[in-house]
This record gives sequence, C-alpha cells and structure tokens, in this order.
Amino acid sequence: LGMACGGSVPCAAAEPASDEGARHAAPPVEIRRFAQEHGPGAARVWASGLSQTTEAAPRLLQPLMRHLMAKLEAHALSADGDIGPEGANWQRHWQGEGKCMFVACATDTDEVVGCCCVKRGTKEAGDAELGSTACSVWRVSVDERFRRRGVGHLLMEAAEQWAREEKAEAVFLVTGNAAAARFYQRIGYRKMGWTEALGPWYTKELAK
Repeated sequence: LGMACGGSVPCAAAEPASDEGARHAAPPVEIRRFAQEHGPGAARVWASGLSQTTEAAPRLLQPLMRHLMAKLEAHALSADGDIGPEGANWQRHWQGEGKCMFVACATDTDEVVGCCCVKRGTKEAGDAELGSTACSVWRVSVDERFRRRGVGHLLMEAAEQWAREEKAEAVFLVTGNAAAARFYQRIGYRKMGWTEALGPWYTKELAK
C-alpha cells in the first residue's frame, strides 16, 4: 500500500449542483498535498463552510442546524479536535499511513481555498476495518468565492486517485449538507438506502 500524506459528520461545503456562475472564468488553482503551512487557511475554509450546511437546511430546521454546526466547529477546532486551533492538528490526524489530505491553493496568491481528507476504511477515526476495500472522504470544503468553479471536483478527483492507489474498490462519504449532496450525486455518488447504512451516506465505485 502506498504511503499517505487521516470527524462527526463532514458537513461539506462543496459545489452545489447548479451551474450558475460557471460562465465566470475559473481562477487558477493547484491541488497539493497538505503541508503544515496550509493549516490555518484550511481551518478557515472548513469552518466558514459550515454556514452552507445551515443555509441549505429547511427554514424550520436552520436554528437547530446552526446550533449543531457551532458545536461541531468548537469541537473540531479545540486543542483535542482533529483540526485544532489554527489548524494545528491537521497533520497529526489526517496525514500518515493510510490517510492523506489535499488542499486547493489559488496559484496567484497561494491562498488555501479548499480542503479534502481521505483515508482507508469508512471509520472517521482510527485504523481501517480489517480487510476493508473501501476509502472514505472527510472534511471537504471550498471557499465560498471559489464554489461552482470546479475546485470541489478537482479535490474529489485527487482523493479518488489516492484511493485507487490504495487499491480501494469504492469511496464512501457522509454529509448532512443538502447542497453538497447534490454536488456529490452530480459527480457519480449514489445515496445509500436505509438497509445499507445508517445516516446520509453516499458511495461511488471506482473504475479499475
């Protein structure tokens, strides 16, 4: 298995299914393996993206979602969280054997404008299940200014390619973000039924 660059539901701020805005020229971005200097920027992008999950929820549920997202953000960015203050924990939690993190950087400014974590197995924390032939994607987010410009697609392509190199047969993810769910379905992910998984899980078989 190849060496890699590892929480809670990844309420991803991805690119909505609408192509509105596609007419605008896409700012050049480069997908890179995570380095420690990307930590603060990636933390900012992920935290700011949580608002999309709230906004995409039905109006009556938005106060509850706002409360849940605030708790998720506080936990993830805490000293014990998988992101940590100013992104200090990304490296420890999402890089190493069997896990990898990618960031999208604007080539003109080097600013982090997107992030994505992928790991072997389907558990958010800990090692992959014994004999697992799957990988899972977590902590996906794209800066609001760069959505609908293909950045999320590039990040997911990088994650899926890493999964292929790890000999995975399928990729799984879970999201409570309705806008992100539409994006994932647009790029080939299938929502799993209640007999297959508990919660809003999505999966995509990888071409060999």
